[in-house]
Amino acid sequence: ILSFLRRRSAGADRLFRIRKILVVMTIAPWLHAMPAQAQVARTYVSGLGSDGNPCTVLSPCRTLQAALTKTLPGGEIDTLNSANYDYVTINQAISIIGAHGATGVLATSTVTGITINAGANDIVSLQGLEIDGAGSGANGIQFNSGGSLNIQDSVIRGFTNGITFQPSS
Repeated sequence: ILSFLRRRSAGADRLFRIRKILVVMTIAPWLHAMPAQAQVARTYVSGLGSDGNPCTVLSPCRTLQAALTKTLPGGEIDTLNSANYDYVTINQAISIIGAHGATGVLATSTVTGITINAGANDIVSLQGLEIDGAGSGANGIQFNSGGSLNIQDSVIRGFTNGITFQPSS
């Protein structure tokens, strides 16, 4: 009888192990590591960055548009060096803070440097930017919607219009 119980116990252990493996194999595909898509309060851009980066100080993005998608509404984008960060369309409350030197937004051939399509209560702050249309840009900043726009220590040049307010309501 004792040897029968031992054999039965060993068989039950094997069955338990098999069930455990099956459960793990069923759940494991759902637990795989997904790339981080969470937004953060502060992101960074650099002339040497890549838009595939998470926009951290050690792995900055290359463009303001990429950083904006990874920044929480009401957050801040900081530039780490002088570079051209391309034109951007802002659709949320945000602060963009330029580093010492030229934080450039180059927008040529009838492009608008910064377009603002933010929410009715969103505050957009731009500081330390050099927005350049190179003589052929349409608008330096086009404000279509938002709660307020604050611009400090910035230069807008080379556009048909420097700042255009065209609220829809």
